[in-house]
Amino acid sequence: MVNLRSELRVAIADAIRRGQEAGDLPRGDVPDIPVEYPPDVGGKRLGEYASPVALGLSKQWKMRPMDVLGVLTRHVQAPPFVAKIEATVPGFLNMHLNPTWLSAKVDDFIEAGPTLGRSDEGQGISINLEFVSANPTGLLHVGNGRALFAADVLGNVLANAGYAVTREYYVNDMGLQVARYGESVLRRILQAEGQTVEYPAELYQGEDILAIAGQVREEMVEDRGHTFSLEDLQNDAVKAEVARRAVEVAVREIRRLLEEVAGVRYDVWFLESTLHERGEVQDVLQTLRSRGYAYERDGAVWLKTTAFGDSQDRVLVKQGGELTYLASDISYHREKLRRGFQLLVDFWGADHQGHILPLQAGLAALGEDHQRLRVVLAHLVRVVRAGEAKKLSKRAGTAVPLHELLNLIGLSAARFFLTAKPLSSPLDLDLDLARAQKEENPVYYVQYAYVRLAGILRKAKERNLVYGSLELGRPETSTASLHETEAHLLALAFRLPEVLEDIVRTWEIQRLPQYTLEFARAVHRFYDTVSVLRTEERDLLRMRLALTVTAQTVLAKVFDLLGVEKREVM
Repeated sequence: MVNLRSELRVAIADAIRRGQEAGDLPRGDVPDIPVEYPPDVGGKRLGEYASPVALGLSKQWKMRPMDVLGVLTRHVQAPPFVAKIEATVPGFLNMHLNPTWLSAKVDDFIEAGPTLGRSDEGQGISINLEFVSANPTGLLHVGNGRALFAADVLGNVLANAGYAVTREYYVNDMGLQVARYGESVLRRILQAEGQTVEYPAELYQGEDILAIAGQVREEMVEDRGHTFSLEDLQNDAVKAEVARRAVEVAVREIRRLLEEVAGVRYDVWFLESTLHERGEVQDVLQTLRSRGYAYERDGAVWLKTTAFGDSQDRVLVKQGGELTYLASDISYHREKLRRGFQLLVDFWGADHQGHILPLQAGLAALGEDHQRLRVVLAHLVRVVRAGEAKKLSKRAGTAVPLHELLNLIGLSAARFFLTAKPLSSPLDLDLDLARAQKEENPVYYVQYAYVRLAGILRKAKERNLVYGSLELGRPETSTASLHETEAHLLALAFRLPEVLEDIVRTWEIQRLPQYTLEFARAVHRFYDTVSVLRTEERDLLRMRLALTVTAQTVLAKVFDLLGVEKREVM
């Protein structure tokens, strides 16, 4: 399917070259041509596309923007899908699409079906998406859900563009937090056994600890007949076993939640302990020493990250021999690079921003290409109930579990709301709005648009009306005249490949739900304005039925990428 924006860029660039050859414009390299979507002003549409290229070139060439536009409008050769090109102050080239051409291309969408918007831009480049990777010290919460769905949608869009995407979950099954988690579980087991045991505030307080404790107790009793007692608090072997089993139970629950409830399937589940079992962490430390980037000071081992622009060197091994997260993380990312991935993408919470440079420095110190690592930061989520925001804390047990959110508002609403805003900004999730069955709820609104289209097609089928291949791909056979709302709907349909292209290049996944909402508005205007099934003229009826299928095809595509349910009745 033709990418209209790309064709317009080529047309404008060619106009600049022709103007230069004619002596109307200064010689020089032709810049990248910006093409935007102009806003409506006072209810008037300024065109489907606009380019501010003259504003930039006027400074470079010391010409007035309108003079530059005068040259461009004389030399531009409009593609067949353009009806009019006009210059507007202060320096925009506005382009209006040709409704006749649009109506002749309706069948392209029907024929594309699920392949609509697909491209081979990625050419099989392998990308490892590692996201969520929460410490298995309890259940996932709403904050994890933001990165979960954002990364999954990005993975869908990248795969649609021809990239080879692998989704990976890194399980931190070692370290102090796991030990603390194990002690939390052990103390809950002892309390359940009737023992009087203190439960310090620094331990994990969530109710899910009780459920984990029950499962671990049952397993240890069944597997080896263990009898729990206060002595277990001093028994390192028992504490380690409880921690290990607690992590296994938590990971099983996390995996079940992600796959069966959230609909996200990971290709790889990688345990941190695997790195240590293979000796990879020690190998990394030795390699850093041999390359002159690791040194000892004050009884600790340090990484010379200042050699790579960091404000201070970072500890790899603490006094006493305990490894830091950085040591394991460097080893883990080297391991992923050695698996052959051409690009590593990590989704982290915004509070981990300070860890990016040390990790990149560690890879560079090993001689790896640190530019193959890209980190996406997801800012916090606040849950709003009855107009009041609630702060989340996993350890304090006040975090809203992800499974409760999904039960409360549904998977489609969760995926849409948690991806609808830039990850670089905090997000307020209004639970009342997300549950509302009304048009103010954007998820309800976009799904209702799909329902309306399905209703038209269902009634058309009942009346034995044709809406399949209509031979509308040939302009000479199409005599149908588009209503303004129909032309706008088709123009937005052609924008889908451009939106997907932008997401691939910017990774701004919020563009997809925003486009979906805009397209749904156009669908509702089409439904309210045009009486499809009451159309008497035969060609026009067929075109409108084809346009209905086209609109449904576009919504089906974006719903699949977003993970939103396609509903035919509500």
